[in-house]
Amino acid sequence: MNAAKSFRTGAELSLVCVPVKGLELVNSTSWSLGRVNTAEEILTHVMSPSWLVNQDVSYSFSGVTAGVGMKYRSRMYMDLTNFYSLEGAVRFNAFVRWSIRGFTLGFRLNNIFNQRSFSNGMLGAEGPLYFIDAPRNFFVDVAWEF
Repeated sequence: MNAAKSFRTGAELSLVCVPVKGLELVNSTSWSLGRVNTAEEILTHVMSPSWLVNQDVSYSFSGVTAGVGMKYRSRMYMDLTNFYSLEGAVRFNAFVRWSIRGFTLGFRLNNIFNQRSFSNGMLGAEGPLYFIDAPRNFFVDVAWEF
């Protein structure tokens, strides 16, 4: 497809708020508008969601930090005709970290509600093919600062 005109524009906002000692609210929001103007119609850029939102809330006390987070991605199109798309997705995650004398032990639980969603896709000979996001999973990490 040849496009006579194409453009992208957008805005990003990042906020960190500490309303009381130990409590931290972090937000990162991105909005983008990408369009391809053809002779027949106006289309949206491929694999370009209009909205991305990351929100985290954490609380720290006595060397322990615990928090939850939310990640949102709006719908995005998989092909130049904007016929096939990946629906928007929301993910919730949680974590806890314990730090003492230069050592940190952490636990992270991703996709708490085990939501099935797709992170990417492409068109194959038989139609759309989807890349599935990871189901509920967890990580344990240990760090030592010296």
